[in-house]
Amino acid sequence: MTPGTTARSLAALALLATRAASASDEGARGEGDGISFEAGGLLQIQTDTLSAPPGPPWRIRARRARPYAEMRVGSWFVGRVEPDFATSRVFFNDAYVRLRPDPRFAMTIGRSGRPFGVVDDVSARDILPIERGARMRGVRALDHYALLEEVAYAGRSFGVAAGGEFPGALGFTYTIGFYRGGVGEEDDRGGDIEQFAGRVTIEPARHARLGASLTNRNFGCDACARGETRRGTAFGADLLYGEFGERGPLALLAVSAGTLDPFSGAHFVSGQIWLAYRYGVASGPFVDVEPLLRVSHGRPEGERAKLGGTLVTPGLNLYLGAKHRWMIDLDLWIPRGVVPVASSLKTQLQLAL
Repeated sequence: MTPGTTARSLAALALLATRAASASDEGARGEGDGISFEAGGLLQIQTDTLSAPPGPPWRIRARRARPYAEMRVGSWFVGRVEPDFATSRVFFNDAYVRLRPDPRFAMTIGRSGRPFGVVDDVSARDILPIERGARMRGVRALDHYALLEEVAYAGRSFGVAAGGEFPGALGFTYTIGFYRGGVGEEDDRGGDIEQFAGRVTIEPARHARLGASLTNRNFGCDACARGETRRGTAFGADLLYGEFGERGPLALLAVSAGTLDPFSGAHFVSGQIWLAYRYGVASGPFVDVEPLLRVSHGRPEGERAKLGGTLVTPGLNLYLGAKHRWMIDLDLWIPRGVVPVASSLKTQLQLAL
């Protein structure tokens, strides 16, 4: 992290703190005549170790520095912006408007998460492990989430999406959208990704949600005729028990499969399990404790086959408040084939305004 990046991060948070002097864990709110405003932010300071060269064996950095502002008009309009100042360049994690004339139909325009799987729907404030997928310095690893993100099936992008919910019909929800391009999202010839994605969920039992996702996007090819593209498709299914950010048990099972490279015919399969239990403590500096375990596997074909493997992450989240927490994870990467296991010990201090 450069001095300039650090200065931008601290300046953004100082401005946020000034405007949200009375903020709680959920941000500062102002309301009037059916219009409400909310401002807040997230700062995550992370340390990590490296089990193999090159690079320093230990480092500290600002992983995320994200102030946000949100405006609501009744229940039918939401506008949200959330820049991120923790990298060498500023980008928007979220920047969208949402029109919701009826609970059964809403339209979102701008940059937001693609509707594929559970993990991208969960805020960085509430995610269980420090990272959503395999992210280890000096190691290129494709577990379940890293594989989906690598091929741009998951993650955030610019687009238009429609969705809604039907509370009386097993809690049925749906989202379908069209996405084009985005930060770092290009096909192999440098053109914009054009992608359709959709997701449906139902609630078959209390605290349990079953979901299915489908996405289709174009791929380019440097060795092919100019402008030639082919399309690839991925499917996903998941079962979530419990609520992120709440006390009690939480279990997530997710699987996916699809096209990795339509030109070579390579495909992939992947899956992951998250288990956690958050409970309150009667005394001490922490209000809640949350042990967790993640097991995440990716199996790509073709040129990326050697990058697949299994990520095992035991961890512990220690809560100083509803959202303030100290997170400790040990990432163990077990690649396919006979190669050494890579490891990274991560800690992260999270402050949420």
